[in-house]
Amino acid sequence: VPWFFMLSGFVLFTAHLRRPKEEGVLEYVMRRSVSIYPLYAFSLLPAIALAKFADKVPSIGVLVAQSFLVQAWWPSWTEHAL
Repeated sequence: VPWFFMLSGFVLFTAHLRRPKEEGVLEYVMRRSVSIYPLYAFSLLPAIALAKFADKVPSIGVLVAQSFLVQAWWPSWTEHAL
Protein backbone atom coordinates (compact mmCIF):
# COMPACT_ATOMS: atom_id res chain seq x y z
CA VAL A 1 0.00 0.00 0.00
CA PRO A 2 2.75 2.55 0.75
CA TRP A 3 4.27 1.92 -2.68
CA PHE A 4 0.89 2.48 -4.30
CA PHE A 5 0.51 5.86 -2.58
CA MET A 6 4.04 6.88 -3.54
CA LEU A 7 3.48 5.87 -7.15
CA SER A 8 0.10 7.62 -7.26
CA GLY A 9 1.61 10.80 -5.84
CA PHE A 10 4.40 10.68 -8.41
CA VAL A 11 1.99 10.18 -11.29
CA LEU A 12 -0.33 12.97 -10.13
CA PHE A 13 2.58 15.35 -9.58
CA THR A 14 4.08 14.56 -12.99
CA ALA A 15 0.72 15.07 -14.70
CA HIS A 16 0.32 18.40 -12.91
CA LEU A 17 3.77 19.56 -14.03
CA ARG A 18 3.00 18.73 -17.64
CA ARG A 19 -0.39 20.48 -17.71
CA PRO A 20 -0.86 22.73 -14.70
CA LYS A 21 -4.46 23.79 -14.09
CA GLU A 22 -5.57 26.90 -12.30
CA GLU A 23 -8.34 25.40 -10.23
CA GLY A 24 -9.22 25.66 -6.59
CA VAL A 25 -9.74 22.87 -4.12
CA LEU A 26 -13.52 22.89 -4.57
CA GLU A 27 -13.25 22.65 -8.36
CA TYR A 28 -10.78 19.77 -8.03
CA VAL A 29 -12.99 17.88 -5.58
CA MET A 30 -16.06 18.38 -7.77
CA ARG A 31 -14.23 17.26 -10.91
CA ARG A 32 -12.93 14.11 -9.19
CA SER A 33 -16.29 13.37 -7.55
CA VAL A 34 -18.13 13.54 -10.84
CA SER A 35 -15.80 10.93 -12.30
CA ILE A 36 -15.54 8.61 -9.27
CA TYR A 37 -18.80 8.74 -7.33
CA PRO A 38 -21.25 7.42 -9.98
CA LEU A 39 -19.36 4.12 -10.26
CA TYR A 40 -19.11 3.88 -6.47
CA ALA A 41 -22.84 4.55 -6.05
CA PHE A 42 -23.68 2.02 -8.76
CA SER A 43 -21.49 -0.62 -7.09
CA LEU A 44 -23.32 -0.15 -3.79
CA LEU A 45 -26.56 -1.46 -5.31
CA PRO A 46 -25.28 -5.00 -6.03
CA ALA A 47 -23.39 -4.99 -2.72
CA ILE A 48 -26.59 -4.22 -0.82
CA ALA A 49 -28.46 -6.86 -2.79
CA LEU A 50 -25.81 -9.48 -2.02
CA ALA A 51 -25.79 -8.51 1.66
CA LYS A 52 -29.57 -8.79 1.77
CA PHE A 53 -29.39 -12.20 0.13
CA ALA A 54 -26.84 -13.31 2.75
CA ASP A 55 -29.00 -11.76 5.49
CA LYS A 56 -26.15 -9.48 6.60
CA VAL A 57 -27.49 -6.03 5.75
CA PRO A 58 -25.90 -3.33 7.93
CA SER A 59 -28.01 -0.76 9.76
CA ILE A 60 -29.54 2.14 7.86
CA GLY A 61 -27.03 4.53 9.46
CA VAL A 62 -24.12 2.52 8.11
CA LEU A 63 -25.69 2.41 4.65
CA VAL A 64 -26.26 6.18 4.63
CA ALA A 65 -22.71 6.82 5.83
CA GLN A 66 -21.40 4.47 3.18
CA SER A 67 -23.38 6.17 0.43
CA PHE A 68 -21.81 9.51 1.42
CA LEU A 69 -18.30 7.98 1.74
CA VAL A 70 -17.98 8.82 5.44
CA GLN A 71 -18.21 5.32 6.97
CA ALA A 72 -14.54 5.47 7.98
CA TRP A 73 -15.26 8.38 10.32
CA TRP A 74 -16.80 5.83 12.73
CA PRO A 75 -14.45 2.84 13.08
CA SER A 76 -17.14 0.54 14.45
CA TRP A 77 -19.26 1.24 11.38
CA THR A 78 -16.37 0.45 9.08
CA GLU A 79 -16.21 -3.05 10.53
CA HIS A 80 -19.89 -3.62 9.73
CA ALA A 81 -19.96 -1.93 6.32
CA LEU A 82 -20.54 -3.77 3.07
